[in-house]
Amino acid sequence: MSDRGLKIALGISLVANVFVIGGVLGAVYIGGHGPMGLRGPPGNPLVRAADQLNPADRDAFHQVIRAQIPVVRPLQQESHQARRQAMDDLAAPTFDRAAAGALMARARADDEKARGQIEDAILDFAAKLPADERTALAKGMRRDGMHRWMLRRGGRGGSGEGPPPPDGPPPAP
Repeated sequence: MSDRGLKIALGISLVANVFVIGGVLGAVYIGGHGPMGLRGPPGNPLVRAADQLNPADRDAFHQVIRAQIPVVRPLQQESHQARRQAMDDLAAPTFDRAAAGALMARARADDEKARGQIEDAILDFAAKLPADERTALAKGMRRDGMHRWMLRRGGRGGSGEGPPPPDGPPPAP
């Protein structure tokens, strides 16, 4: 490679590195200083669902959600590990369909258990709220799609209750 080509490549590399480092630093900053101090994207439905609650209840809701992180994190990690192992098995020269299916079933069960623990914590919290605050929380959950997330629990791989119902009134017979 000529000196000129090397200089151009180094210049492009420098610019790309500046953007990557800026992106990483920006993500770290936003993650630690995002809305209400919770980690995660600003549009996180769990963060935004409580927007309409009074400040004390909103803070209590966020504490409930934060308390679930260490509870569900191991389940999520086990789920990801099982899926990775199933994909490794899929790519292996000899493929054991039953073993891969068992790993995927375990991953789904771990996902289901984690989701259920979060949902139960939300429902326990909501049971302690006055009716107007429960209504505000329900509106926030509907607005941000949380109700679809909770309804998905009964869909594919779940309890067998079928897919979530569509938003709006049921179709006429």
